[in-house]
Amino acid sequence: MTREWTYDELMAQVVTPSFERMFKPDELSKFRFELRQGPRESRVFSREGGWVPVTYLGVWRLELIDGASRTGISLVQPWAEETEDEIRERLRSDLQDFIAESSFAWGQFRPV
Repeated sequence: MTREWTYDELMAQVVTPSFERMFKPDELSKFRFELRQGPRESRVFSREGGWVPVTYLGVWRLELIDGASRTGISLVQPWAEETEDEIRERLRSDLQDFIAESSFAWGQFRPV
């Protein structure tokens, strides 16, 4: 069964440690982020053929805002059985992409 996360738990155990590892201290003030929980709209392919719309509830999503650019990362996905370490590693991989495409660190590759 998938763990139920709170905002404070995600910030303390996943987001903050990942930010500290991936960003330089002065970079944290160069972008905004929002962490929120809500539904996620998607589509799945049905056995009968064709795409069917679905709504997943309880998805925690991290939005990173760098100027006019927004990057959305689904942190906790109720359909995925991920450990805390797996969520953290996936986030760091996504942060690596965000950093390389950001206005403050364009083209930089940082180890996760």
